[in-house]
Amino acid sequence: LLLLQDAYISWRIALLCFCGGALFWSHFWLFSFLMLDFFCQNTLLQTNVKAVTAPFRSLTMTFLGAVIVTFCYASIGFHWYRPEFGDYCNHNVMTCTANILYQGTRNGIIGLSSMMSSVMPGNEDWPARVMFDISYFIVYGIFCLNTIVGLIVDSFGALRHEQILRQRNMDTQSFISCIERKKIDTIAQAQGISDGFAYHESHKQNKWDYMAFIFYLCETRLFDCTGPERIIRLGIEEGDYKWIPLGHSMMLETYLDDNGGSDDALPRIERKIDRIGRGVGAAEDWDSHTLAIADVTKFVRSRLDKLQSAVESAWDLLRGEHGTRPSSPSLGGGASATLARPMSPARQMTMATRMMTRAL
Repeated sequence: LLLLQDAYISWRIALLCFCGGALFWSHFWLFSFLMLDFFCQNTLLQTNVKAVTAPFRSLTMTFLGAVIVTFCYASIGFHWYRPEFGDYCNHNVMTCTANILYQGTRNGIIGLSSMMSSVMPGNEDWPARVMFDISYFIVYGIFCLNTIVGLIVDSFGALRHEQILRQRNMDTQSFISCIERKKIDTIAQAQGISDGFAYHESHKQNKWDYMAFIFYLCETRLFDCTGPERIIRLGIEEGDYKWIPLGHSMMLETYLDDNGGSDDALPRIERKIDRIGRGVGAAEDWDSHTLAIADVTKFVRSRLDKLQSAVESAWDLLRGEHGTRPSSPSLGGGASATLARPMSPARQMTMATRMMTRAL
């Protein structure tokens, strides 16, 4: 039963039944149904089929509404115009409804006129017949049938728009990491790579390499997997795809880390820690790791600020000429009073050492 829930497998089983019926019961006309498999092999035909099956619920409701309208007209015709209908409405209303649906749909714009006897303007019931025939043509032939056509056309338009958006996404973003193409090309050009996006997609983050890795994990016993492979395998089975480097690329991050320039070292360290942390450890523990890293970063940054202030004060102290250079405001009144007196070089070195020690 689980296999039958897959549409592809169900279709293959149906084709097998057609072949079995043609071979074992000599119904060779069943071989003609094998040509329908062409719809599974051609993507354009699949799009056409999907355009009809996607609004299936709306199409069903519209057709049900058309049947209800036809039933109402059949009731009127069975009661008032039974002689004009002839054999089409001699038995009951349901038979009259079925005949109107069949004949009215087959005849198209002719509608009920082909089923009923002709009337002329001089006939007594001519105005009523005109209203009966034309109203059915407007309600059923224009409203209901054109609504069905409109639903299919809208479905085609939605599928085409979806294909355009998908193709645009494939052209402007990397397949695995979803990084903008412009950013990849810029960094690749700085590294001397001409077609950076194609190089990144084919060598750095090849989608078929990821697919081969997934197949490898699926074909390998869980007992034979390594630690990271086991975590990824369980994540795939649970539908968790956090192992995929969304927004990350070693090609880009390595270049930014090595060529940070005036960029602060702490953000680069944070990026490296983030990259390492996402590669190891359970996903549910990552929030606590992130908070701990943030606390450590805040503490280190405050200590570095104090150390920088102490180094600047010590540098001013060492360069001062007999205490005449103004002291830094961060040193306090005691340090200013000390600097007001001439000090020996040894004394100055001792004071600078104490300041840096106090800052740390």
